[in-house]
Amino acid sequence: MNGIKFLKNVRERDDDIPFIIFTGKGREEVAMEALNLGADRYFQKGGNPKSRFTILANAVVNEVKRRRAEARWRKSEKKFRKLFMAIPDLIFILDKKGAIKDVNDAVCRKSGFDKEEIVGTSIRELPFLTSKSSEIVLKNLERRVAGKELPSYTIEVMTKDKDPLILEVNGELLEQEGEVIGEIVVARDITKQRKMEKIILDATSALISSIGSDELYQVIVDDARKISSAKFVTLSTFNADKGTAKLRAVSGAKTPLMKRVSDALGVKNLFKLELSVGKTPRFKKFSVKKERKPVVLKDFYEFTFGSFNRSVCSSIEKIMGVKEIVAIPLLSNEKLVGILGYLFSSEEKKRNFDSLLIFADFASQAIEKSRMFGQLEE
Repeated sequence: MNGIKFLKNVRERDDDIPFIIFTGKGREEVAMEALNLGADRYFQKGGNPKSRFTILANAVVNEVKRRRAEARWRKSEKKFRKLFMAIPDLIFILDKKGAIKDVNDAVCRKSGFDKEEIVGTSIRELPFLTSKSSEIVLKNLERRVAGKELPSYTIEVMTKDKDPLILEVNGELLEQEGEVIGEIVVARDITKQRKMEKIILDATSALISSIGSDELYQVIVDDARKISSAKFVTLSTFNADKGTAKLRAVSGAKTPLMKRVSDALGVKNLFKLELSVGKTPRFKKFSVKKERKPVVLKDFYEFTFGSFNRSVCSSIEKIMGVKEIVAIPLLSNEKLVGILGYLFSSEEKKRNFDSLLIFADFASQAIEKSRMFGQLEE
């Protein structure tokens, strides 16, 4: 068996083994055949043996190093690929002319288009980009290639199902040997965030227009319910001088349900009930908090600060269909003035309270200003 046949046998079994042809035949066609079959190097015998074998030894060492480096690269590339595909943000790899070279799974999942419909197209041809958005992306790519630093920006896209999405976009240039070859674009879906911002804006606008009105408490709970997934929202105020809490408004509960709750508690009118809670251990623990942080309560018994017995509170939970209660304190000058209670029909391990806390700030200010105007009692 000669070297060429041996090379064929090796390459049929393994492409990764370094292979160097060291032959006495100097014909060019032999060298070409060897290299075409997958030889890494080709050396001809002859000349000073010591010199030739030194070159051969160095070639063997270098080829082994190169193969090992390639193996490490493939391994790291595989890890990068897994990470690239697993990231929930939308990632696009562009060349410097704006052609799409690759995308991760999130792009296909969010847009509804297959990878084959995206990769290979240009930014202008992307099926889910509006013409305005494609121009924004291309213009920003040109600016980055020109060396300009750019902040994040937003674009609008339309999914295959015609659902509009708002994406927040960041980009970074890709370079190879000091030359710009393209851009990696990372886009985050902020559609829900923008919708929530609008809801909060509308809610706070309603609050502002209700300052000084008798309807303020009801406006607060109605708006609080709009920005949450709560089944019911309650608002109770606290009178520090008396050490009492009083229910001011409820959203989501109709009159028949409120009557059932009143009957279970043995009171005629829930809104005239004034609870002495200032000295109860549960309330003291709650009221010493100087920061507006959500408090997830175990049950309705804790929600009333132990003012009613547990069996009555358990029956109310069943009547209202409540599984979880979250209380958010309303603070003014670091003093507790009230509590917004969010009553949920299901439990969640991770709730996002950001919008509720922002709204609580506005609600506290609205209550404080109305009290300054003398429109609301404490």
